[in-house]
Amino acid sequence: MIYSAVSIICIALLCGIAFGFIFNLLRRGRSGRVDFIRKFKKGNCAIVYTVAIPLYWIGHIYSGQSPLPALFSAINKTMGLVVLGYDMSGISALIDENRFYSLAVYLCFVLVAVNAMLFAFSLLHQKLWEWKERRCWDFTRRGRLLIVGNNDENLKIYSSERTRRAILLDDLSESDKTRLYSARIGFITRSKDSVDCKGKKADTRSGIEKYCCDMVEIALKKPRRDCVIVINTGCDDTNIAICHKLLGLTSIAFNGKGKDEIAGVLNRIRIYVFGMPTQETVYDSIVQSSGGCIRYVNKYRCIATDFIDSYPLTRFMTEDQIDYESSLLKEGVRINVALIGFGRTNRQIMLTSVANNQFLSLQKGERKIKPVNYYIFDKNHPENNKNLNHSYYRYKTEFGELIEQDKEYTKDSPYLPLPQLPSREIYDGLDVNDPDFYKDLRSALSGEGSFNYVIISFGSDLENIDMAHKIIEKKTEWGLKNTYIFVKVRSGDKTHSIFDRDDCFLIGDEQRAVYNMARIDDDSISRMARMRNRIYSLEYEISSTGKQPSAERVKEIYTVADCDWYTKKTQLERESNLYACLSLRSKLNMMGLDYCPKEDADKSRVLDSKAYANCYAKGDPIEYYDGLEADGKKIVKYGIDFKKSRRNSMALQEHLRWNSFMISKGFIPASKKEILEDTKSNGKSYVLRRHGNLTTFEGLYEFREMICRRDDRSEASADVIKYDYQLLDDAHWLLDGIGYSIISIKDQAK
Repeated sequence: MIYSAVSIICIALLCGIAFGFIFNLLRRGRSGRVDFIRKFKKGNCAIVYTVAIPLYWIGHIYSGQSPLPALFSAINKTMGLVVLGYDMSGISALIDENRFYSLAVYLCFVLVAVNAMLFAFSLLHQKLWEWKERRCWDFTRRGRLLIVGNNDENLKIYSSERTRRAILLDDLSESDKTRLYSARIGFITRSKDSVDCKGKKADTRSGIEKYCCDMVEIALKKPRRDCVIVINTGCDDTNIAICHKLLGLTSIAFNGKGKDEIAGVLNRIRIYVFGMPTQETVYDSIVQSSGGCIRYVNKYRCIATDFIDSYPLTRFMTEDQIDYESSLLKEGVRINVALIGFGRTNRQIMLTSVANNQFLSLQKGERKIKPVNYYIFDKNHPENNKNLNHSYYRYKTEFGELIEQDKEYTKDSPYLPLPQLPSREIYDGLDVNDPDFYKDLRSALSGEGSFNYVIISFGSDLENIDMAHKIIEKKTEWGLKNTYIFVKVRSGDKTHSIFDRDDCFLIGDEQRAVYNMARIDDDSISRMARMRNRIYSLEYEISSTGKQPSAERVKEIYTVADCDWYTKKTQLERESNLYACLSLRSKLNMMGLDYCPKEDADKSRVLDSKAYANCYAKGDPIEYYDGLEADGKKIVKYGIDFKKSRRNSMALQEHLRWNSFMISKGFIPASKKEILEDTKSNGKSYVLRRHGNLTTFEGLYEFREMICRRDDRSEASADVIKYDYQLLDDAHWLLDGIGYSIISIKDQAK
């Protein structure tokens, strides 16, 4: 009876192990199943062997061994089971005699075999899956995406890709391979060291660098092969080293090719490199040297542009702040932006906001700039920053005294009229834990006519959310109206109750705004910027020749513009177009309009091109060239006389925006002497960072006169004011071209 009782207990334990294993296996996903099987083999399955010990023990006792020697024999036989050493010598007598015992032994042996086979199968399946993914990658025809770097950010990029086959490249350990296999992430492993051959250097490139170069070389030789690479290793030194190896290929990619072929190469070979803003000038140099094949991605700029596109300062303004008839701010409106923390994110948000949010108001019958107040709460003074001093604060440092003197402008001045500083920054060096912090914040946000944005980005996600809770309480306590709170939450977690409110919003979701291939590769704002660049080039051609080009010539101009966008335009010139398009939503809001994807638009609110023109250019109609079209769109015809109107106010606002953008990049005005002596560029130099058009709107008229006198040419050919009109003149077809509709919002709650 004792043998049967022990056998039945062992059978129950083994059945419990089997059912528990199956249950745990089925309730897990792919990643969990792989991990469970391998951990079970490596230790969790030890319970199977502990059951085997008493089975062997009673079997040996039944065969006549003493209890202690039988125990040692049982342990020895159990150890042999680990390597599938099925040994029934010494227990066969009890197996033949007791059916419960034989069932227990055979069940134990089966479970040991199944466990070993599952473990072996999981390893074999991983190798087969790796081989399949690599073969599919090599022979895919739907486009390929190579992501360099094994990190969480790149896994987000991998999961966001929808149109191409993606694969991850890095120097991977066995645990890395298992983790990626479990998550169904295709990968290729290459060494970070240089390639060796019999002890001698066969290549100065590392295995990773060589693979990237090989991929580009194949794309150059095979015109039908796309080559999209994302370099984001998490180390700027490594990123830059890979880019330098690729420069040798990209520099010869355009040799002997025409504009059409170059545009094709740029469309097929796109290399995106992530990098910290502290090394931005190094990356910009690489981008310029690559002819446009390599493109720099600054994650903080991605977050800032996403924020400004989603929440321009006009987003929540109503008729209390805006005169929709004139598109001017009402007198008495005071716009305040409080930045809680001034790290990389808020610093970039401020620069992007300054370069896009410029306003006019009617003061004593004259249109005057209405600067935004930026209150900066941070322990570190913003002017103690090498990047800001090199860029944004350069104009203030070199021309601040001249601007503050506010002398009446005369023709004898060495400069054209100097533009005002683009904003007011008020620095508050209090820590958020300082007892006076809330007092100073209240002072910044209070006051009649205040319209406030509070942007929180100083700590972790939970620290930022915690601060938002406190400011929401203070907002109620202080009785603040027109105050909107924005909280940086990297994870994008919207489950917190504050995001159910209509005055508190999540920003900085890195999965959506940064590590998203659709945004990295070709977001809507970038596409619109390239479309606008075409029109800019066309208008320049018309101004230069004084002739209306043929339809064929228009196509040629567009082809050259597409090619020059990357090969000749500097990073700053490209951003100038991009920021102009980014400001479009703000300008539309000032007219009681907005835009949204066509599929989301309420048909009753959509404006067709005629309705948009009637709203925007009422009293100052847009003129078009007869019979001249491009992509089915009419081309605007500009004169040299610009009358005061809403359209003119918008052009003035656009020039203020452009001034602010250039100032934020560290540009200063060119002197009159530099403008007149530089017959080729009129004082413009991207190396010296100066520009002849960095002046007031009125100063552009004097600039035009100076160029006309110097070159003995017509005013129309020297005019640059028309470029400030282009953005809104072309807004309807620009948005239509990227799948957006213009809608009316004046009579609906925002």
